[in-house]
Amino acid sequence: MKRLLLFVLPLLIVGMGIVHAQSFTPAQIEQVKLNVNKAVNGYRQGQRLNALTMKANISALALEHSQNMATGRTPFSHDGIQDRQARVQKMLNPGISYIIAENVYACNGFPASQVPQQALEGWRNSPGHKKNMDGKFAITGIGVAVSKSGEVFVTQLFVGKK
Repeated sequence: MKRLLLFVLPLLIVGMGIVHAQSFTPAQIEQVKLNVNKAVNGYRQGQRLNALTMKANISALALEHSQNMATGRTPFSHDGIQDRQARVQKMLNPGISYIIAENVYACNGFPASQVPQQALEGWRNSPGHKKNMDGKFAITGIGVAVSKSGEVFVTQLFVGKK
């Protein structure tokens, strides 16, 4: 199964497809995260947009959300986005207003090497997700988690100054 979910206040878009289960090692999960960043930045470069700088603290927030979805604590959704937005605001510069957008992707059955490209293609084919990737953002955080059944959850946060 392949799923996409997008959130930019107040927009919510969901897309679905079907594929099969597989497991990943911790090293593969880390590589998926790095390659999602590389794929999105490659896409942005083709659009003549700046590359996004990945921040560890923003990635930790994205990972927390992906883990919550992978464990079933949170459904595949943007539940808690307001909390993540407030936490990003505090992590960066509380005196500056930021816009924060979030893309979420889930799939089963793709090898780790294909997950980043599958996520990118899904997001490119969804107007709302594409809007996030095309946005005036400078910072990103990416978290990848895998459920016991092998479903991969990717959360990407996009951060820019208002």
